[in-house]
Amino acid sequence: MSNGALWSLTHLTGLTRLGLSGAAASSPHTWPLILFHLPGLQHLDLSNAGNFNSSSVAGLVQLRRLTSLDLAAVGDYGVDNSNELKVANMIAAWGVDGVLALGDNNYFVGSNSTIDAQVGKYYGSFIYPYKGTYGSGSPTGTNRFWPITGNHDWGNTCGDGNSGCSASCATGSLAAHLWYMPVGGKAYYNKVLAGGLLEIFALDSDCNQRDGTSPTSVQGQPFEQWGAHAVFSAHDHLYERITKNAGFPYFVNGAGGQSLNSFGTPESGSAVRYSTTHGAQLLTINATTADIAFYAATDATNPYASQVDCYRLTKPASGAVAYSSCAAGAPPPAAPQYSLLTGAAADDTAGTYNRVMWRYTSTAAAGGVDPAWAATSFADTSWKLGATRLGYGNDFVYNTTLPDAVTGLLHHWFRVYVCLPPTAPAALSSVRLKVLSDNTAEVFINGLRAYTDPAADHEPTYWNSLVNIAPGFVAGVNVIAVHVTNTAGSSDAAMDLDMTYTSTAAAGGIDPAWAATSFADAAWKLGAARLGYGNDFVYNTTLPDAATGLLHHWFRVYVCLPASAPAALSSVRLKVLSDNTAEVFINGLRAYTDPAADHEPVYWNTAVNISPGFVAGSNVIAVHVTNTAGSSDAAMDLDMTYVAAAPLPGVVVSATGCLCSTTCAPR
Repeated sequence: MSNGALWSLTHLTGLTRLGLSGAAASSPHTWPLILFHLPGLQHLDLSNAGNFNSSSVAGLVQLRRLTSLDLAAVGDYGVDNSNELKVANMIAAWGVDGVLALGDNNYFVGSNSTIDAQVGKYYGSFIYPYKGTYGSGSPTGTNRFWPITGNHDWGNTCGDGNSGCSASCATGSLAAHLWYMPVGGKAYYNKVLAGGLLEIFALDSDCNQRDGTSPTSVQGQPFEQWGAHAVFSAHDHLYERITKNAGFPYFVNGAGGQSLNSFGTPESGSAVRYSTTHGAQLLTINATTADIAFYAATDATNPYASQVDCYRLTKPASGAVAYSSCAAGAPPPAAPQYSLLTGAAADDTAGTYNRVMWRYTSTAAAGGVDPAWAATSFADTSWKLGATRLGYGNDFVYNTTLPDAVTGLLHHWFRVYVCLPPTAPAALSSVRLKVLSDNTAEVFINGLRAYTDPAADHEPTYWNSLVNIAPGFVAGVNVIAVHVTNTAGSSDAAMDLDMTYTSTAAAGGIDPAWAATSFADAAWKLGAARLGYGNDFVYNTTLPDAATGLLHHWFRVYVCLPASAPAALSSVRLKVLSDNTAEVFINGLRAYTDPAADHEPVYWNTAVNISPGFVAGSNVIAVHVTNTAGSSDAAMDLDMTYVAAAPLPGVVVSATGCLCSTTCAPR
C-alpha cells in the first residue's frame, strides 16, 4: 500500500508511568505492637493491661526505624468461601506490603489437604517460599506473610471455648501449618524484616504447645515493659476495639471469612463493636503516626468504602504515645486496575467480552493436542479464531460458540499473544489472574503452568478464579494458553480470562480506548503509507527515530462499508509489514498479534486469514507497532484482501472518519 491509505498516527514511549514509587527517608521512631489469637490472655502477663480475655497470645510485632509501611491484619479467615474471597480481594486492592494472619488459617482441623485452598488460594502471592498450586508465590522473592497459630491450626482438639489446658485435649498436631507456612518450621518465632524496620514476635498459646504459655515459659516476655503500644487478637469472629489505660487499644479481629459471631456482655472499655460484614484491618504507619482502621468488605469496586473504625497512635518527639480516633474518611483511592489483554480499565462484570480474540480448538481427549500446545513456538494457525466470551449454554451471551458436550469434544484449548516492550516485564512482575470457566481451567504462560483451578465442577461466574500470580513475562512475545475441561452431558461450557494490574496510567501511556470506534483521534498526525524510517524501504511518512525514546507507534484508519459489504467480507486475508511487532484491532477488538519478538520489515511479515467482524457503516482498523531501543528502523504497512469477481462497490477508506447514511463517504 505504498503511497496508498492515509493513516492517523501518534507515538509514545513505553510503560514509563507504570511502576512503584520509592520510600521516604528513614526515621528512628519505633512502634511495637502485640498480636494474639486463642482464648486465655491470662497466660501472658501484661501488667496494668486490664482483664482482656477475648484472645490469647499469637505474636508481637515491633516496628523500628520506620519510614512508611502498609500492612493488612486478618483473622479466622481460612475457610475457602465467598467471604474469604471478598476480604482477600479488598486486601489485594489495598496494595499492602505484607499480611499479618492472626490465626485459624486452616479450618477446621488444620489438615494438610485443605491448607492450600484456604490459605494459598487467597494469599499465595504474599508467601515465599510457596509450596502450593495457586500461582508462583510472592513475586518479590521474599516472604510477606506472617501467620500466627490458632486452635484450628492445631486441630481444635481443645475446642473453641476451652481456655484451659487439660491432658485430655492437648493432643493436637501443627504438622500441616509448620510444613506449609513460611515460618521455618516453628510454632513461635521472631523475625526482623526490612533491614530492621519491623520485628515480629509470633507466639503460640494453644494448650498443645509443649513449651508452655505462661509468663514464666520460654515465650513469656515483659512486652509492655518493652513499650508495646497496641494488642491485636482474633478467635472471636467479629471486630471489637477495647481501650484501657489512657487509650491503650486491644483489637479483636476475627472477621476474615468464617461465619460471624454475635456479641455478649461488653468488656470494660469496649469502644467499637461490629459483626455485620466480614472485613480486615489496614495499618498505615509512618515515623510519627500509626493509623489502624477496620474496613468491611462491602464494595468490590472500592476497598475503602466501608470504614468501621480508625484509631490513631501518635508518637511525639518526647513523652508518651497519644491515642485518638482517626479523622473521618478513608485513604486516597487505590490506583485503578487495568486489563493487560484489553488495554482498558478492568471490567469485573463483563470481563473481556467482545474485546479479545483467541485461537482455539476442541478435542475429545485430554491428550488430543500437541504436547507443546502451550509453548510460544507452537504453530496455532490451523486453530479457529474467536472473540470472548467463548462457550455455549444459558449462563451468558457468547460471541464464539464452543462445541456442545454431546459431540464428545470435552476439552477446549485456547491461545492468545501479548506483546510487551522491554520495560513491561519488571512492571508486571505481579498481576491479578481472573478466570471464568466451565468447568475446570489450567492456565499457562510461555509454556509454564501458572495456575490450576482446583474445583472439579462449577458454573461459570466472574470470576471463578481470582489469584495473584507472578507471570514470568518477557519483553516481546508472550503466550497465554488455557485448557478448559468440560464434563460429559454438560449443558454449558465457558471461557473468559483477564490479567489486571494496578497503575496510575494504562499500559502504553495512551488512552485505553485508542482502538475503539468512538475514540477521538483528530489530534493525531496524518501520514500516508508506507510509514517508518531506515534503509529497508522508501517511506512516505517518517516515524520518530528510536533515539528519541518514542518506541510505540499507534495507527488508525477508517473503512466505510455499504450494507452489503460485511457479509461479503466475513473472511479476509490480513497482511502486515512491521518493524518490530504489531497488534491489529478491528472496531476495538483484537484481531491479530504478531508472535515474533524482533524482525526486519518485509512484504509481508504477517499474512493470515481472519474474520474481521466488519459492520455496515464506519469501521476502524487500529495498529500498535512496538520498536526496540536503539533500533535503526521502524515500519508499518497493512492491507486486507478478499477474493471476488470484482471490487466491492461503495467501499471508502479514510484517515479522518466516515459519514454514513445511504452511502458512505470520508468525513
